[in-house]
Amino acid sequence: MLVTVAYNQPISQAAALSIYAEFDTISRRLLELADPAGLRVWKLLDLDDLPRWSAEHVVLLGDACHAVLPFGFAGAGMAIEDAVTLAVLLPGDVGVESVEERLAVYEVIKKPRVARVREASRLMGSGAEDIKYFMDYMEFLSSHDAVETARAALEALEQGRSVAHHEVSKTI
Repeated sequence: MLVTVAYNQPISQAAALSIYAEFDTISRRLLELADPAGLRVWKLLDLDDLPRWSAEHVVLLGDACHAVLPFGFAGAGMAIEDAVTLAVLLPGDVGVESVEERLAVYEVIKKPRVARVREASRLMGSGAEDIKYFMDYMEFLSSHDAVETARAALEALEQGRSVAHHEVSKTI
């Protein structure tokens, strides 16, 4: 959801402590120790789908192309998955003529997964408490093997098969 909001707005230490009143004592203690003049607040945002994550021989990964709210337990993990996926698809000996095609495969592999993480992050951020959804989502996160998914997609590509989402979804 792209929204224009003020960034880097000051917040008083008392207001910050009030916001975090229900958090654990360590979080509150860190706020107490912080420089009151340095406390800032801004609205949390995520990104809707970008049309492309790559162009020619340049590629984005992580929050640069799919920022998600911090409620889905996967922000940093998604960036690591992106890096692993790209490492499998673009080994050191890949020819420059294959780069664009392999970057397209990266998007086919990752976009459906990111969409699910974005959806879960938005739902969890809204305060929804659906334990079945949460358990299914945690299974979705923990059962993924980025290396095997990328290898399966690369094998399909090398065998001239379509690398459509449904073909790699069994490993997503």
